[in-house]
Amino acid sequence: MHNLPILGTNQVSEMFAIPVRRLTAFAELQIVDHHDQRPGTGNTRRYSIANLMMTKLASNLQQLGVAPKKLSTKAEHLNYGIAEYLDEPKTAPRYMFIWLTSNMEVKVSWHTSTTFTYPTSILMDLKMLHEEINDKLATESGLYYAG
Repeated sequence: MHNLPILGTNQVSEMFAIPVRRLTAFAELQIVDHHDQRPGTGNTRRYSIANLMMTKLASNLQQLGVAPKKLSTKAEHLNYGIAEYLDEPKTAPRYMFIWLTSNMEVKVSWHTSTTFTYPTSILMDLKMLHEEINDKLATESGLYYAG
């Protein structure tokens, strides 16, 4: 259900105040995994709930200074974590972390609590992100995803 395409690029841009060019860059870097990577002339990319969550997450991380090209190297793991959370929100890990190892390698991991042993990490709360997306959908478009 979370893969159901619901909004186009222009709608997402307006709703979340993210420039269209940035949304396009996220798609080109495969940070946001659209089912149809090449929509063709006149066909807009459609954003599912999972795509909206990853888009908002990528935008937030970029505002914190995480470069989209660096983020693209971990996008598969981040998208996987979002999909797992949407499939089983009661049992899947609620938190994702991006962290640095002692040799400065970027890693992604999932946890059920905010206790994390690495001193340099970014915490992402999937439940809070999901609620933010749902609130925005409900107030601005009349849509709501209960999943």
